[in-house]
Amino acid sequence: MYERYLQTPKDELLIEAKAKRKAFIQQIAVKLKPMGFKKKANTWTRTLEGDYYLTFDAQKSSFSDEYYFNVYIGKNGTNVYGDCYYTRVFPGDMCPMDWQALSKDEFEYFLNRTVVPALEQIIHTPLRELGKLPSVWERCSCDRKKCDQCWVEKNLWEARDNP
Repeated sequence: MYERYLQTPKDELLIEAKAKRKAFIQQIAVKLKPMGFKKKANTWTRTLEGDYYLTFDAQKSSFSDEYYFNVYIGKNGTNVYGDCYYTRVFPGDMCPMDWQALSKDEFEYFLNRTVVPALEQIIHTPLRELGKLPSVWERCSCDRKKCDQCWVEKNLWEARDNP
């Protein structure tokens, strides 16, 4: 395979890489659009209840051609991603994920078995119920300073703050 690319002119390689990256991003879009997400660049967002929204972001690494996959719950009117919840999803121990190392089928499996179920759980669970789960409220980064009325259970915050 290396020999094939060694003989390919740089411009052709760049065109091929761009087409592969576009297909990779499109594979994500195909899964998220039916779930109500709207795409802007490499970010997909959908509204949740009240002033809250859910975001899935394919963040390209600054240092390589690998990607991080971020899931956020935020509140409209705040400027910080993941005010209310933030996590990364990834296949196995690939974080960041070298998207070129996975076949299309392997990436499809990751989307179907990891990404879609994680997003569906958030979409189909009322925020007040999500706020009772330690896996969610432990990652709330606003520390109750950005939301007057927070959907995260206050007694769980107090338990964390006063062990």
